[in-house]
Amino acid sequence: MALPNLWGLYNLRSSPYFQATLRADSQATPLRLFVGRQQERQLLLTTIGSGASSRQAVAGRPGIGKTTLVQTVKADAQAEGYWSSDEIIPISAEGASEHLLGQLLSGVYDAVLANCPTAAGPEVEAAQQLVRSIRLRGGGLTLSAFGLGVGGSQSESVATPPGALLLDGPRVLRNLLRYAIGQGARGIVLHLNNLENLSEADASREADLLRGIRDQALLHDGLHLIVVGTTDAVRTVVQTHTQIRSVFSDPQVLQPLELKDVQKLLANRYAALQLGPEQPWRSPVEDAGASRRVV
Repeated sequence: MALPNLWGLYNLRSSPYFQATLRADSQATPLRLFVGRQQERQLLLTTIGSGASSRQAVAGRPGIGKTTLVQTVKADAQAEGYWSSDEIIPISAEGASEHLLGQLLSGVYDAVLANCPTAAGPEVEAAQQLVRSIRLRGGGLTLSAFGLGVGGSQSESVATPPGALLLDGPRVLRNLLRYAIGQGARGIVLHLNNLENLSEADASREADLLRGIRDQALLHDGLHLIVVGTTDAVRTVVQTHTQIRSVFSDPQVLQPLELKDVQKLLANRYAALQLGPEQPWRSPVEDAGASRRVV
C-alpha cells in the first residue's frame, strides 16, 4: 500500500527541501526558483563578457548551491547572446588529458546543436564524426581524418592511438568555435563539475589533466569555462600548476545564504509545490527554525 503524501497536510505536492539542481529544462526544479547570489552571479557574467575567452571557478561546501548558481549564470549568458546547454561536463581523474579534451569538444558540439539545430558544414561534420567516435569508443581509439572537397566535405576513418585526439581535437574544437561565432554566438559557455568529495590524489590528478590541455583547448577564443566543486578540490585543481593558475580567475567561494534569502527561497518553493491554488500553503518550518538552520 502506498504511503500517504504527508506534505499534503501543508498543501504541498512534495518536500520543498530538495537539493536537486535547478535547471532551465526542468518542470520539477525550474531555474525561476533561484534566489540570492546576485553579486556572485553578476561577477561570473561580467567576467564572461570581459574578453574573447574566460576561465572561472566556483567553490563551496556540498549542497550550498554552486551548481544551481552556474546553471543560472548560463541562462543569463544565453540571454546576452552566448550559447550553452543544460548539460554539465564531468571531470574524471580516471581518464587522460585527451579524454577531457574530448568532453570539452562534446560540450561545445552539444551547445551548437542546442542553439542551432540546423547547423551544417565541414566544421560541424568534423565535430560530429569525432564526437561520435569519442562517445562510442570511450575516448577515441578510432578517429577520422577530414578533408574538404569542392562541393562540401568528406571524411575517411583511420585507426589511431588514443593520444591522437590531442593532435586532431584542438583543430576541430577551434573550427567549431569559429563556426558558432560566425552563426551569431558571442561564445560558448561550458560548465565543468564533479569536483566533490575527491581525495587529494584525485584532485592533483585532475589538475594535471587540465594542465595537459591548457594550450590545446582552454585558451581558444569563444570558449568560456566555469569549473565547480568543493573548496579544497577547486583550489587544488585550478591553483596547483602555474600554467593553469595564470589563466583562471580566483575561485569564488560561496558562503551560506542570508536568512532573508532562505525565507524567500522556501516561499518560492512552497508556491511552486502548492497542491490546490484555492487553498494557501502552510509553512512546515517556522522562521526561527530556518534561522537556526542557517546559522
